[in-house]
Amino acid sequence: MKQNYESEIKNLLNDLSLLIFSSHLNFNYDNDADIYFIDGKIIFIDGSQLIITERYSLDKHRYRFHYMDKSHKLITRWDNAPHHKEVKHYPHHQHLSTDIKESDDKNLMEVINWISRYIEVIE
Repeated sequence: MKQNYESEIKNLLNDLSLLIFSSHLNFNYDNDADIYFIDGKIIFIDGSQLIITERYSLDKHRYRFHYMDKSHKLITRWDNAPHHKEVKHYPHHQHLSTDIKESDDKNLMEVINWISRYIEVIE
């Protein structure tokens, strides 16, 4: 699973290379805990940045995808920290600059695809 996911992410970044200024991703696997870690940052051609923290095992998925503009102002953040019990798909939620809204479970592939469409719309 981990090699496939890592390859899919790298292939997607390669496919979207015209939208990406730089990317620094760390892929690690803890054999003892059976947890896969992805951390890093992607800077897009418009100066926006995605800060990535994703952890998963067979029974747990934790994530935080913080996307901000070139001035470091929040565009959106998806996470599943258990602090917004009011959202429909708790603990999964999305932060906007002025609001919290419900969200499904997200992974890095989905977030990168969303950002690629967002950048194309604002250009």
